[in-house]
Amino acid sequence: MHLLVREISPYTAVNRLLGVFRTLADAEASRTTYLRSVVHGANDPWVKQAYRRVSDADVVIVSDLEQLESVEASTRVFVVTSKSEALGQVVLKLEAISGSEGAARKRASELEAQDDGEFPFSCDVHVLEVGELRLDA
Repeated sequence: MHLLVREISPYTAVNRLLGVFRTLADAEASRTTYLRSVVHGANDPWVKQAYRRVSDADVVIVSDLEQLESVEASTRVFVVTSKSEALGQVVLKLEAISGSEGAARKRASELEAQDDGEFPFSCDVHVLEVGELRLDA
């Protein structure tokens, strides 16, 4: 699976999950659609970011995410992310992808249990439909 992500300045907001795709070709086609429709469009909600100029390089394809359970036959996947806050920045990290909600929630709980408490930290499970591009993310 290939995740499409919009990177945002950590001083402005967290990165946005735009979709998950079975093939790299589908992810690349969706990236092109997102760039044309949103980044180069008149209504990009992220055009103004602290300490960052918006560019095409902000829309990335992530293909090496850890798989907790098989996702190949799934029409819906569960993406585990962690969010940490420090010094005015909020950073979203992609942790894993799973075909089952239970495995995703278990990983999120394990990650939260490992937190040292030095800075605010939390984990979330995001539900994404395979092949669906989220233009409003």
